[in-house]
Amino acid sequence: MLVMIAMIFGLQIANAKNIMLKTYNVCTIDGEVDGYSMQQAKLCLFDQVIKRKGRNYPIYLYINSPGGSVYDGIKFIEFAKTIKNLHTVTSFAASMAAAIVEQLPGKRYVVESGIFMFHRASGSVSGQIESGEIEVRLKFWKDIIKQSEQNQADRIGITLKQYKDNIINEWWLYGTSNIEQGVADEVVSVTCSSKLASDVKTETVNDIFGTYEIKTSKCPLLN
Repeated sequence: MLVMIAMIFGLQIANAKNIMLKTYNVCTIDGEVDGYSMQQAKLCLFDQVIKRKGRNYPIYLYINSPGGSVYDGIKFIEFAKTIKNLHTVTSFAASMAAAIVEQLPGKRYVVESGIFMFHRASGSVSGQIESGEIEVRLKFWKDIIKQSEQNQADRIGITLKQYKDNIINEWWLYGTSNIEQGVADEVVSVTCSSKLASDVKTETVNDIFGTYEIKTSKCPLLN
C-alpha cells in the first residue's frame, strides 16, 4: 500500500521542481513511435487544448518510448509545434522519441532517473537501380535525416559534426548527465493527481492469441 501511494503521488526529489500531472494537462507517448501512437498523441493534445478554453496553463507531453518511425515522428512534431505552452517530461526517450523532445520548442524536463539515447537513423529503400528510384528515394531520406539532426544539434547547443560524432556508436545519457550535455533543461519530480491515477484507459490488442482489452491508469507513473 505504501509503495502504491508513493507511485500515485510521486517521489519527491530534493530541491527539484514538482510537476503535477492532471486529467487536463498531460498527454503521453508510451511505446513505439508509429502512425497509431502519433495519431493518439495528436488527438489527446487537441482535446487538452479544447479543455484549456483559451487559458494558457502548461500542457505536458510525458515520454516513455524506444523511438520508431522517422516519418511519423516528424509529422507529429509539425503538429505539436502549434500547441502553445507545451513542454516535454522524459522518463525514457530513444531514437525518434529523443528527436521529438529536441525539436519541440518548450521546456525539456527529465525525471531524476531519465534516460536519453540517440543513434544513427537506419532503414531501407527499394526501387529501380542505376539512376532510378533508389537514388531519388535515398536522397529524399538523407535530406530529412540531415535536417532532423541539424535541428537536434542546434537545440542541444553543439555542431552537427559533434552530434554525429556523439551518436556514431549510440549516445546514452542518464539523470543529471542529460542536463550537463544539453539534451534537457531541468530535472523534475513528477506526481499524478488522484483523479488522473484513478482514470482508466482501455486499448484493444490484436495478436496471435486473439483480440483482448488492456486497461491501464492514465497516470504514466503507474504503467
